[in-house]
Amino acid sequence: MKTVVKSARQLLSADVAILLNGKDANETSLSNWNRAKTRLCADGALQRVKEYSLCKPTHVVGDFDSISPDLLNEYEIGGGFVKKIDCQNSTDFQKCLQVIEHDIKYCGDIVVSLGLGGRRDHEHLNLRTAVNTTPSNIILAGSCSVIHPLRPGLNIINIETPYDSGVGILPLLGPTMTTTKGLKWDLNGVELGYHDSLMWTSSNEPISDVVEVTVDRPALWTISLSGS
Repeated sequence: MKTVVKSARQLLSADVAILLNGKDANETSLSNWNRAKTRLCADGALQRVKEYSLCKPTHVVGDFDSISPDLLNEYEIGGGFVKKIDCQNSTDFQKCLQVIEHDIKYCGDIVVSLGLGGRRDHEHLNLRTAVNTTPSNIILAGSCSVIHPLRPGLNIINIETPYDSGVGILPLLGPTMTTTKGLKWDLNGVELGYHDSLMWTSSNEPISDVVEVTVDRPALWTISLSGS
């Protein structure tokens, strides 16, 4: 299977955006929110909209255990779409994805802001959600980096220099056979993983306008944004 991936800057221009209740906020991590056509707030993230003077969300989704009732009521009075999902076996991020799939019926790129930084257990769950979600493509926008999935097979990634700088591969789901072309230190059939006997990439650089990454299971591609 072959997957073509846009450059990081292009990925940050999706029609659908999700705002989580994290704190990794700057111009880069919030860049897509105001221009997205569909904007979903995950529960208490509605407070971040006020805090950062962002455009009003089109949807607020969650079990509403971390949102002010007064703030939610203010949003509803203004005509906003509210969906309460009483499920303790899914995160508010995952609840937003349910609404996107079943109610909005969208399956393209989704930029997620404020999902990196903060509590490590929350961040780890966000990463696992990103790597496991199909067919939509989840892009986690951080203050100085972008993370998105690598699909099994060949991934052809467009690079925009000098905007895209340091890169890495996270084999989040276990040992991953990896081959690359277009990096300063290419990999040739190397098994990446988190076990002591395996390696994983934490620092590499693109040396081509197109980088090819072949993996045998879903993984994550991380890229630093120069100047962020």
